[in-house]
Parts: sequence; C-alpha cells; structure tokens
Amino acid sequence: MTDGEFSRAKTAAPLVHPVTGQAEEWTHEECVEYEVARETLGGLIGYRSAWIDVEGAKPIPDRAAIARWEAETDNLVAELRGLDVRDRANVARILRDYGGELRRLNGRPESPGYQTGPAPAVFDLDGPATSYRID
Repeated sequence: MTDGEFSRAKTAAPLVHPVTGQAEEWTHEECVEYEVARETLGGLIGYRSAWIDVEGAKPIPDRAAIARWEAETDNLVAELRGLDVRDRANVARILRDYGGELRRLNGRPESPGYQTGPAPAVFDLDGPATSYRID
C-alpha cells in the first residue's frame, strides 16, 4: 500500500450514525483533519485561559479584556463540543477559520495565515506579563 492509498483507506470499524443508524466510514486523512481541528480549538482555549489568568493577577486587571476572552473561550468550547468527524464541512471550516490564529500565536511565520509585523512581547513567567503571547 502506498502513502496515497493509505490516506484513502477506510477505518476498520465503521461509525454508526446516531440518527439514521447507517454505518459510515471515514478516511485516515479525514480522521487526522478532525484531530487537528480539535487540537486547534484546544490550543486557542489554552491561550485565552492563560491570558485571563495573567490579566486577572494584575493589580488593576482589564475587566473588558477578561470578559472578551471569556466570551471567546465560551465560543471555542461550543465549537469543540459541536465538532463531529462526520461533519466534514465543519471540520474544514474550523481549520480555515481558526488555524491561522493558532499558527500566528505559536509564532510560525512559515505557516499560512501568519501575519507579519512587530512581534508582541512574550510572557515573563518570573514577573508581570507585558503581553499575551506564549511561546
């Protein structure tokens, strides 16, 4: 089996659709894209959680920023809960809509979606944070 054949190979056990009861199968590539979408959302949730913690620890936290990050986290959690390997269009949308942001936050300029410009300061884990980027 070549690499191309492997990516089109079906899973060994079909997934049974909860409504129709029909067996469905997905390719290795589709499964990987689903997992990458899950990791993307989880990464963005993690960044926001860190930002909220750092901002909340400041003597005078920016409550508006914290509220915005909490709302964004709620949205990302809802996206994660709604993610379904069978919904290929939604998996593709998650990767398209959120992938660039995570690559940018991770500082990967070679990745599609990375925005050039001055890099924000990085967390100083031994002192007060000067921005909200974690490396």
